[in-house]
Amino acid sequence: MSPQRPNILMIMLDQLRFDYLGYNGAKHVDTPNIDVLAKNGMVFSNCFTNAPVCAPARIGLATGMHPSHIGVLDNQVSLSLNYRTYYQSLRDNGYQVDFVGKLDLAKVTDSDGVRGERPCNYSYGFTKPFEVEGKREAARAIEPIGPYTQYLKEKGVLAGFHARKEELRRADYFNGLTECSHLETEDYIDTFVANRVIKTIYDMEQDFPWYLQVNFLGPHDPFDPPEVYADIYADRQMPVSIISKEEKSSNWVKRKKKTLSEEQQLRAKQQYAAYIRLLDEQIGRIIDALKMKGSLESTYIILTSDHGDMLGDFSLFGKHMPYESAIHIPLLISGPKISSGICEELVELIDVNPTIQDLAGISQQPIMDGKSLASILSGQSKKHRDAIISEERNFRCVRTRRYKYIEYYNDKSELYDLYEDPCELINIYHDHYYIAKRLSEFF
Repeated sequence: MSPQRPNILMIMLDQLRFDYLGYNGAKHVDTPNIDVLAKNGMVFSNCFTNAPVCAPARIGLATGMHPSHIGVLDNQVSLSLNYRTYYQSLRDNGYQVDFVGKLDLAKVTDSDGVRGERPCNYSYGFTKPFEVEGKREAARAIEPIGPYTQYLKEKGVLAGFHARKEELRRADYFNGLTECSHLETEDYIDTFVANRVIKTIYDMEQDFPWYLQVNFLGPHDPFDPPEVYADIYADRQMPVSIISKEEKSSNWVKRKKKTLSEEQQLRAKQQYAAYIRLLDEQIGRIIDALKMKGSLESTYIILTSDHGDMLGDFSLFGKHMPYESAIHIPLLISGPKISSGICEELVELIDVNPTIQDLAGISQQPIMDGKSLASILSGQSKKHRDAIISEERNFRCVRTRRYKYIEYYNDKSELYDLYEDPCELINIYHDHYYIAKRLSEFF
């Protein structure tokens, strides 16, 4: 294969809301490095995850399939080798396929191995995987269970890290959610990931084109950036949470509610923003490494997230919800011959799969739910989808430009007119059942 084929850098953040980025108009958070990528590329302003939970969203991306079509609707799943991934397609067409960070294609595991080389990741198509243990898994580790906890042990700080995390785990929900890390920035898990990515870029062979996927651990809760970042946002004003006078009808939603004061919610948002600031700086370091390597001009850069975070809206925190705060995610693509601009078409996360294959110039598998964005990137088309689907074990939802229909299993349904009610405050299902019935045809 010719080394002239484009390189591809895929950056995935974990639990990043679409509206906590500067290029999306956010004044409450600073993301200068991500903003530059957005300025130089195509921003997809209406991208949505196919599942507001880690493993199904990432498995959907890897296979290009809706989670329900391959039976992955909760977080305790592993990707079956019966389904082909685009990582395998890239590998089989001459690409080096490297990975650093939290992969989550095989969720049920006790250890990633201290070298980050779980055997299954080679089967999924990676030629040089480096999987880092999750934040909660690392916090529970008394002895190393992956490369990050091995690093902490070698630095002599693993015992203190574990003890502090155990203390916070036993604390009330608010303190466990928002307490700062006692680690220095250089030892923070996302800095560790970025350092490995930079090393990977410098060590990358030039004989073959490469694909490098970077899956950061943040800004997934707990929102625990080092204090140097938290201090920047300690007095920063944040958007107010969405409060509905009409109680959400689903019992699934009611069980997930958390009661935090306005001051506590403000603190959680400040910590979330501080965490994003740290991540933006790490992304800037990676971009600088590409420049130093001389690879930036020949590299496509894709940035997205697996899902968002409710962050206090409707008294909810975290993921697992079909509302905009949890399913609306960022997506931007920059690189060779891609014009800058904003595309407002409806896009699903799984659409990134065939898009990457088109950018690499390789054939796609014949059966896939994902639809390539390549024609939009090239300016040949302006149309994409009429609706997106997002789903979990307890619900499925379909969203068009105007309406969102949420169907809870064995529970009450919801319908929102997003033109009239963008915050999803008024459930019009009972008065407009015929609209819900029409939307259900997309499932």
